[in-house]
Amino acid sequence: MDTRGKHLLCDIWFDEPVNNELVDKLTSVVDENLTVMNRSRYDFEPEGSTLAYILAESHFTVHTYPEHQYISMDIYICTDEVDLDGILEKMLSGVKVAKMTKNLVVRGISQD
Repeated sequence: MDTRGKHLLCDIWFDEPVNNELVDKLTSVVDENLTVMNRSRYDFEPEGSTLAYILAESHFTVHTYPEHQYISMDIYICTDEVDLDGILEKMLSGVKVAKMTKNLVVRGISQD
């Protein structure tokens, strides 16, 4: 079995409100492009959310900080067949990003 995977870690600050509409846009791309096995969501008071998706391909998480117009997001995929940059591009299409940092970590490669 191939143990290689790709883990994309993103910190994104927006020039627009981080609200349910924005989160729905991000998660709809996951729903349309990956195999969602299970979803979980927790909404904080007075604001903010954590979403976790279990994927057949691995997992996807989002943590929102509306008061800072910021989200942290990660997508871990255990297949080379998924274009993580393409998925991120679809997620951010049409939204106003002020600043973003992203880090791609290749996982599951033995150092032997």
